[in-house]
Amino acid sequence: MKTNYLALSLIGLFFSWARPLAAEDPPEVVAPASVSRALRGVAEAAAPAMVKLHVNRYGRSKRRSKWERASRRRLKLRLMREFKDRFRDKKDMDWSTFFRYLQRPAGPVSGVIVDRSGLVVTSRYNVEGLVRSVQVELMDGRFYPGRILGWDANLDVAVVRIQAAGETFPALAMEPVECPAVGSFVVVVGASWGRVPYTSNPGMVSAHNRLGGSALQLAAHLNYGNTGGAVLDLEGRFIGVAGHVRPFSRTGLNSGVGFATGITRLLKVLPDLEKGRRNEHASAPFMGIRSREVKKEKRIYVAQVAPGSGADEAGIEAGDILVSVAGLLIEDSNDLRLALARCRVGQKVSVVVNRGGVVLRLSVRLEARQ
Repeated sequence: MKTNYLALSLIGLFFSWARPLAAEDPPEVVAPASVSRALRGVAEAAAPAMVKLHVNRYGRSKRRSKWERASRRRLKLRLMREFKDRFRDKKDMDWSTFFRYLQRPAGPVSGVIVDRSGLVVTSRYNVEGLVRSVQVELMDGRFYPGRILGWDANLDVAVVRIQAAGETFPALAMEPVECPAVGSFVVVVGASWGRVPYTSNPGMVSAHNRLGGSALQLAAHLNYGNTGGAVLDLEGRFIGVAGHVRPFSRTGLNSGVGFATGITRLLKVLPDLEKGRRNEHASAPFMGIRSREVKKEKRIYVAQVAPGSGADEAGIEAGDILVSVAGLLIEDSNDLRLALARCRVGQKVSVVVNRGGVVLRLSVRLEARQ
């Protein structure tokens, strides 16, 4: 009897000890209705800081001044060079899409106030070209003149100052926040035409470090109207500016795949843009190698070295395995693109290679791709 009682006591003790380990609390499940309410609440809270930018461009008048004609020619040449660079290796290149820039919709575009003094962040594409003037319309219907300060074409962001001395405006807080994980819900809040005060396009983060490591990839519809708008998470935090919608882009225009410049990159460049710095499209840094990726081994081999390039001067040879570039571990071609995107032309970076089992650390000068 004592033996049975002892056995039952030990069994009970075992189950009382094991129960907390086996029966963990199930993960919290967010109902679709809760997500819908959260997205709606975030959009409503952010709407007062959204603005409509009415951009007045030089038209097609035959009485354009000599300066206007020259500026228009320079704009066409620059867009043509960019078009050719993006579709250099595409066999289905359609030159008619090049002229869509001049046929963009004439309605207002989106911007977001990020400072109560009237500092507006928008997409560079929204204020690109030969601009006569910019009018800023608030959600309550007030109009103010705006002045374009600076821009960064690589990040597709621009800064506009509302010309209203002494007035304060509703603004979104720009604070460094951790980038939402892939699969996190977001909402893109933009301006709207007509009487509708704003638009709200829900979606989610589908990838990080896109477009050379400078953008978030969103599973959300972006178009000419809401590009330049604010991207917010379910907690209402401002995490980026919608952008990279271009007339000859394969994605980003109502395709269900959109892009946004993250708040971390935006905070780094905003002080310079506010001072009037204007960065046009820069050539991507080039090491001077042609690489070969072996996915099964998670390795990048140097297939060819361009004579006279930075890689050639540093002593990189065909057959070397790239271990790291500029401190970033290289396992695939995307890692290599991301490492180079963080650098600039003319910079010397540390490149670690594996040559027949011997690890070498070399200094490579980056050049502009010809």
